[in-house]
Amino acid sequence: MKEFITLRHGLPYFSVTKESVVVKGAKGAGNLVTEGITTSPVLPVCPCCGGNAYSHGTFTRRLWDLPVLGRRHLLIVTWKRYRCTSCHHMWRQRIGFASPEHNFTFRPGKRMQTRINLGGTLTDVSRDFGIHPYVLYRMDRKYLQEKYGSYSPGRTKLIGIDEFLLHEGHRYATIVTDPERGDVIFVEEGKKKQQAEDFFRFVGPEWMRNVEAVSMDMNARYDSAFREHYPHIAIVYDYFHLIKLFNDSVLTRIRRRLQREARENGDMERYKVLKGGRFILLSSREKLKQRDEAAHTNNSELFENYEKKGLSLPPGRRKMFARRCTRLRDMLALNSDLNVAYFLLEQLKVAYEVGSEETMKKGFRLWLRLAGQSSCHEILAFRQTVIDHLQGILSHARYSINSGKVEGTNNMVKTIKKQAYGFRDSQYFFMKILIASRLPAYKNKSNRLL
Repeated sequence: MKEFITLRHGLPYFSVTKESVVVKGAKGAGNLVTEGITTSPVLPVCPCCGGNAYSHGTFTRRLWDLPVLGRRHLLIVTWKRYRCTSCHHMWRQRIGFASPEHNFTFRPGKRMQTRINLGGTLTDVSRDFGIHPYVLYRMDRKYLQEKYGSYSPGRTKLIGIDEFLLHEGHRYATIVTDPERGDVIFVEEGKKKQQAEDFFRFVGPEWMRNVEAVSMDMNARYDSAFREHYPHIAIVYDYFHLIKLFNDSVLTRIRRRLQREARENGDMERYKVLKGGRFILLSSREKLKQRDEAAHTNNSELFENYEKKGLSLPPGRRKMFARRCTRLRDMLALNSDLNVAYFLLEQLKVAYEVGSEETMKKGFRLWLRLAGQSSCHEILAFRQTVIDHLQGILSHARYSINSGKVEGTNNMVKTIKKQAYGFRDSQYFFMKILIASRLPAYKNKSNRLL
């Protein structure tokens, strides 16, 4: 009984000469081997001088094709070489279905490229197809270079610019995205003014004249580049970056200062209240209340179903901390600066929730007046930062763009880097980012057979 069924190979200009057989490899795995000849047409005359030609040898080439019924499929293709009788020029018969640079046909090449484009790592695709990762890297890099080596991004009115960590040792890269579509427009190593100017040259002045607003964090280098070259573009400092800056430069610094002072003075009770309270201090009261309610529900269920009956808790279940609101109240009662900073954080969030620029301006003026009444140097320093960047903050009312797409792109970048365990070739990494940002959302296919 035959082990395999006859299948149509579908390769152009390939004629099978022997029936496929299974050949045991060096590691004991059976590979399906098919022998045949290429039937590509050959010029009967010399392409150089037009003289007569004659066959000058027969050769074979081994090419990997797509697996057949779970076995790797090897093609042994026979081709001919020709020589001119006059000028002795030699040429060969073309194998149209072979990859031009690699020892496999075009079909596994397309399949591997599709797998890589959909997020598969070089290591995973290498294991599936039995191809060395470096071969896949060269193939993928050439494909990306042809696709994005000289591409022109579509025009947009809003853009976002940010930086992300490229390598350890404070090596960063600048990334420019389209907040509406989520596409990455430009990536370059570095986070200086030069990177913003390189972006301007990449897209051109005509493209930049169509841009109305740019979202960024309070990076003075990016800010000065846009104000110097394209002053018509409104700079927008969005909600996320401002709140994060307040959390890091005000609340966290005050808590650490108080914690350090309590430890130096030997007040361990005060130190324990502040130690490990970063998440609680940076969360809203509503969020803490929801977490406490969920913890109370979980603890009551465990008590009624297990502890009350003298049973041990099941694996994976545990009692949860349910005193977050109480912990927050104890922390704010320790120091007036911490209490004022937490109040100013809530008022800062309210100031961003208005709809018009005029109302937002009044809200921030009131906030600056309240912050100016404090004697805490962390609060006063942040107040001065808000004054210096007030126009960009107020632009958020006109252009309600945020860094959600930019931060989402940064997470995508981190995922690509983690999957590959880092990239030595930065340009290849940047092109991977460009194609990953343009992948369509995957839709599950129907489970029907027909």
